Amino acid sequence: MEKLKKKPKSSSAKLYSYDDILLKTYIDVANTNDLTQLIIGDTSHTIDELTFQWETIVEANSKHSGNNRFSIYQNLIHDYAGLIASQTIVSASLSILFWRVDQEIINDCNNRGYVIDISSSEAYARSIKMAESRCKNLITKAESKRKEIERQFSERGKIQSLDDVIGFLELSLGRTILDADTMRLAKYNRLKKGE
Repeated sequence: MEKLKKKPKSSSAKLYSYDDILLKTYIDVANTNDLTQLIIGDTSHTIDELTFQWETIVEANSKHSGNNRFSIYQNLIHDYAGLIASQTIVSASLSILFWRVDQEIINDCNNRGYVIDISSSEAYARSIKMAESRCKNLITKAESKRKEIERQFSERGKIQSLDDVIGFLELSLGRTILDADTMRLAKYNRLKKGE
């Protein structure tokens, strides 16, 4: 399932894209998380605009370099957010049902797999308690997903320095790269692929 990213409303100022960002800038932003380095010129952008642009660049780099880590990370974030949202909705619904019987909320809980038995007061109280227990498992699942996200992020670590990246590329190509300081990320990926 393809995720849809919503592009924030942007100002007229230009931001680096995958095609024009310098490899040196890409490495620096990846290591420092200083998204202001994506701005071309003397303008301002919202954090949403900068984050959207950075994710777009990283996604394009992932696609062009044959690395699928970005989509794995995006899927983990999506799953984590879904677990948190489900837990919040179910927990709020059960809190309401603790105080009063609401058929619409009961139907929603039943549709989510939390069976609320309204056959008697005792069955109702017991089913609410069981649903609360089951809902707490979502917190455990979300915590596990969060740790998985952190593990993946920490395994990646910092990107190597520009000198290390260019040195590796020169070794694999068997020639010296003269324009290392001005090399674009897109060109780096093409050279790496031997294009």
